[in-house]
Amino acid sequence: MKRPTLNYTLDWLLITTFAALAATGVLLHYTLPPGSRAATVFGMSRHQWGDLHWWLAVALFTGVAIHLLLHSAWIKALTLGKSEGRRRRLRLAGAVGGLAVACGVIAAAFFLPVERRADARESSHGESSERADEHEAGEGPAPQGQRLHRRRASQSE
Repeated sequence: MKRPTLNYTLDWLLITTFAALAATGVLLHYTLPPGSRAATVFGMSRHQWGDLHWWLAVALFTGVAIHLLLHSAWIKALTLGKSEGRRRRLRLAGAVGGLAVACGVIAAAFFLPVERRADARESSHGESSERADEHEAGEGPAPQGQRLHRRRASQSE
């Protein structure tokens, strides 16, 4: 396949994959949000759509990497120019920038607080939020997860 035809085909595959990735993201966010238990769209559950979304992201990332490799000579020529001093400065800036991004991501993973969402009220024992709602309204016993949590909290005090 000739280089221009390959670039053209890859660009169309990338834009199509991006559109599908955006569509599945919107579907997951608005049509099948967390807690949409038995809901399906075109016979697929939220988790199945999530798997498709993941693999589309992998395909898009791979396609962008191939795209950058195919255009590496152009990127190098445009970025480096002809001055050796400029090349060294750009390499140093790229290395420092890449290191800063990597350190930021690692630091975020260790230091950012993880918060439980207020609407995530299902316990690890599979009790529904309806049972928790009944308990909060004074209509029934506390779900087992809440009883254990309260017991542990009172023991630690």
